[in-house]
Parts: sequence; structure tokens; C-alpha cells
Amino acid sequence: MQIENQSGQNLIDKIARNTGIVIVGKVARGLIEMAIVILLARYLGVNNFGIYSFVFAYLGFFGMITDFGIESILVREISRDRSRADKLTGDVIAMKIVLSLLAIILAAVVISILGYSLDTRLLVYVASLRFLVSFRTVYVEIFRVDLKMFYPALVEILSGILKIMLFITLILLKVSLIGFIIASIIVNFFGFILIRSFSRRIIKPKLKADFNSWMYFLKESWPLALTTVFIAISMRIDQIMLFHMRGKEAVGYYSAAVTLAEAFNIIIASFMIPVFPLMSKYFKISTRTFISLYRLSYKYMFMLIIPIAIGVTVLSKQIILLIYSNRFLNASSALSILIYSEVFIYFAMIQNYILISTGKQKLNLAFIGSASVMNIILNLFLIPKYGILGASFATVVSYAWVCTLSLLLPSTYSYSLAGWAVMPKPIVASLVMAIYLYYTKNNLVISISGGILLFFSIMLLINGIQKQDIDIARQLLWRQNT
Repeated sequence: MQIENQSGQNLIDKIARNTGIVIVGKVARGLIEMAIVILLARYLGVNNFGIYSFVFAYLGFFGMITDFGIESILVREISRDRSRADKLTGDVIAMKIVLSLLAIILAAVVISILGYSLDTRLLVYVASLRFLVSFRTVYVEIFRVDLKMFYPALVEILSGILKIMLFITLILLKVSLIGFIIASIIVNFFGFILIRSFSRRIIKPKLKADFNSWMYFLKESWPLALTTVFIAISMRIDQIMLFHMRGKEAVGYYSAAVTLAEAFNIIIASFMIPVFPLMSKYFKISTRTFISLYRLSYKYMFMLIIPIAIGVTVLSKQIILLIYSNRFLNASSALSILIYSEVFIYFAMIQNYILISTGKQKLNLAFIGSASVMNIILNLFLIPKYGILGASFATVVSYAWVCTLSLLLPSTYSYSLAGWAVMPKPIVASLVMAIYLYYTKNNLVISISGGILLFFSIMLLINGIQKQDIDIARQLLWRQNT
């Protein structure tokens, strides 16, 4: 699993440096977003927080129209031929402007046809305006290709600071729900202006409606687009179904649990931002380096998420009480189940980028598509009887299916097996840690700090952490400053 020679060392340096920068930006923004959600949930209460969550869950289905998987293809193409960056970026921006307008129109039409209350429809109409600057992500991808992630990280932090300042002001002014939605839109426009200004130093997109280029991107990205549809179904259909079957209170509890579980997505997203362009590059020029990249990705990410999942299960009640207060205590049972979906999300995300790098993105469509169908069927049977617990179980099972199905195909077997093979040692260390957490859970500071120390001590004892891992961790923590 070693990445060989000096070029390999430079590769690790790049990943470590950029992962560190991205993690700083995303963790800072994630912590701010978490604080915002906590403040908002406490201010709005379970019912209004449920409505707020429903609005953005609903729009999530239309946001996938603005994505369409195009950015991943753009990264792949520019990574292989940097000279075409200005033209391709301009083509994609023009394309995404059209898709954004389409998303706004469809979101408004569908919510009107479905017969929701006027208040809910108004919230959706206003919130959908955030799609107008959805193409800001294209500018972020350019920094991603060049492995220059400082400016996107800075934008993340500044946008987060602006958002929490606006939300605190609105809470002090006792503004209604729509005020917070308008504030979110303002923050999106602010982020777009910043990232566009910074990107001028490295790229000047040639904005043009090149239909031949559009057709190429559509041809290459349609499997990713459908995958995005199915991901949106897997991630948000449970909230829509809960809203209809159990009401806004159930959505409020469930959304509180989902928010905490999904907070850990920051880690895998930050890690894969610099890794994906390198996967795309080295798949073409060095099979050995490519294999090392995805094996190490599985290993390091599971060393983080598996102990987190088991730890959150043991401490779920204490975490909910600390963050949301006893009004949201019913969310703790859902959180203790939902957190395991993160293990399989990490697995699926790494696998997804492997398949895109190798040009096998159509297979990922089949995996995610079948999981989405399973999720809907399970929700139909489980939500009426078990409520948020049923929705939580359906989510975990559907994500686990994605990671299991890939073992059955010869073309993905080796990629999937690499992930499953590194799970046992983190699981063993996490189970030992769980015993300690159970008996110390009444003091979260002692429980969490001691649990972390115990987990890594067990990993060292069972050879789950090796010298190379310590060297890379040291680079991740300090090399970005050199």
C-alpha cells in the first residue's frame, strides 16, 4: 500500500496540504452551520423547524437539476487537458444558468400542483431563488483542479460568518421563518461574488452557448445526473414522506437527528476534493499509485467514521440534550440509528469517485438507483408503524445495499473489497471504546477525550495504524504551513 518514490511523496504532500486547507474551511463552516441549526431549532421549536426542514428537503429534489453531474466531468476533463479550461468552464456556466432557471420554474409549478398551504408555497417560491447562483460551484471546481483550495475555504468561512451574524440578528428581532430563508439567499449571493472575484486570477471563462459542448457534457454526465436524482431521493424522500404520514413534528425530530449525522459528511467531502483530481490523473499514468490512493482513502476515512458512529450511538441522548435541549430528546433514538448511514456514505462516496475516475460512472447509477427504490419501499412500510425510527432504519439499509451490491460485479469487486477489508480493525477498537463510553457517558468531556485516546491506543496495539499512517498524519497537520 506504499506510494513509491519522490513523486509519490509529492503526491502525499499535495493531498495532505490541500486536505488540511479544505478541512479547516469546511469544519469552520460546518461548525457555524451547526450553531445556526441549533439556534434556529431552539428559536423555531419542533413544528416550525420541521417546516423549515421540509422546504429545503423539497428543493433538494430540484437542486439536482442545477447539478446534473456536470462538474465532476468538468474536473475530469480539465485534469486531463488544462489548456481547455477557459472554454469548458464557460460552456458549463452557460449551461448551468439555463438549468437553474428551469429548476426555479419546476419547483414553483410542482409545489402549486401538490396543493400545499399558501404559507408553505410562499416559502418554497422565495427559497428557490437560491438556484440563481448555483453555478458558483463551477468556480470552486477550478481551484479544485489546480489543488489551490485556500480561496474556496476562505469563502466558506466568510459566508458562514455572515450567515450566523444575520441569523442571530433575526432571532434578536424575533423575525418570522421567511426572514431566515431570505437571509440564506443573501449569503449564497455573497459567496458567489467572492469566489468569482478570486477565480479571476486563474481563469477567465469564455461564456458561450456551445450546444455541441453541452451535448458532450450531457452524454458523459447523464449517469451522474440520474445518480444525483437517486441520492436526493435517498437523502430527502424520508423527510417528505414523514411530513405526509406523520406531520411536521416528526420531521422536526428527524431533521434534528439528520443534521447531526450529516455534519460528519464534511470530513469525507474535504478529503475527496483534492484526491479525486489525482485519481483521475493517475488512473491514466500509474495503476499502482491509483490503487494506493483509493486503498488509503478507505483506510483513513473508516478510522474516523466507524468510531464516530459507535460513539454517537452510545452517547446519543447526551448529545441531543446538550445541543438541542430536552424538547428534542425524541430525536436521540433516530440519531443512534442514522449515524451508521455515515459509514456507508463514506464507503459509497469513495467508490463513486473511483468509478468516475475510471469512466464507470454508469455502474454507480445502478447501485444508487436500486438503493433509492429500496429506500422508498422500506419507508412506505416502516414509517406508518415506526415513524422516525422506521425512516432511520430504511436509510441505513439502503446505503448499506450500495456498498454490498458492488461486491457482486467483477468490474467493481476489487474496489469494493478494498473498502470492506479495512473495516474489521476499526470496528474492534471502536467496540472496546464503546464499553468505556457507556460507563463514562455522564461526563461528555471525559468520555469523548478518553474514548479517542483508547481507540487509537487499541489501533496501535492491533497494528491498525502503521508508521506510514503516522507520517501522513503529520504531513496533514503541519506540511500545509510550509
